[in-house]
Amino acid sequence: MLKSISFSVFFISIALLLTNCNGDDCGNLSSQNQFFDINGIDDAYNFKYINSEIIELEEGNLVNFDEYGGIRFLLNVEYVAEVFEQKSMNWSFFPTAYACTPLPAGAGGAKTESIVAMEITTIFPFDSLHAANTLINDKFTIQPITTFGSSEGIQSIAEFLIEQESEKVQQEVYFLRPMNAPVLTDDFQVKIKMELSNGEIYESLVDPIKLIL
Repeated sequence: MLKSISFSVFFISIALLLTNCNGDDCGNLSSQNQFFDINGIDDAYNFKYINSEIIELEEGNLVNFDEYGGIRFLLNVEYVAEVFEQKSMNWSFFPTAYACTPLPAGAGGAKTESIVAMEITTIFPFDSLHAANTLINDKFTIQPITTFGSSEGIQSIAEFLIEQESEKVQQEVYFLRPMNAPVLTDDFQVKIKMELSNGEIYESLVDPIKLIL
């Protein structure tokens, strides 16, 4: 009986060795399936935070600037694939996981596209320097949100575009926020225009709201 138990323990240990792997060392994303292709701007809307939760604002809503979160815009993308493929195993008698951890879809970023231009146009007069239907990039900051849901550093639009010159698009979601509320009117509405390195141009008109101090 003791010999039988010893053999059972031996084979269980071998099984644990063979099944242990984790997201760091069990595989790579294939070069042909880790990317996404950009097809447009899927959605762009004003939002505010309530208890750290993003609440979409409806057209015509009145919101105080201190409560205003900004504009969330999401790229319309086509995923090529979304899973880790098993490649190697981590040999250990104390495995921490028994399956490879999948990465989120499109974790490798855009396959070929970079953002070469972005224009934010105010529909209503904003202040003495920004009349209706003029560019207002200098009054906005941008914050990319990663595939894993974490936020990156807040940048000016100009800084963001300089950074984009040397890399492909890595994120699908971005937050835009004006540095202050409109001065000449409470009416607030912008149009977002984005040009990619492949020559494609996409636009999105955000619903108007009332943004007050």
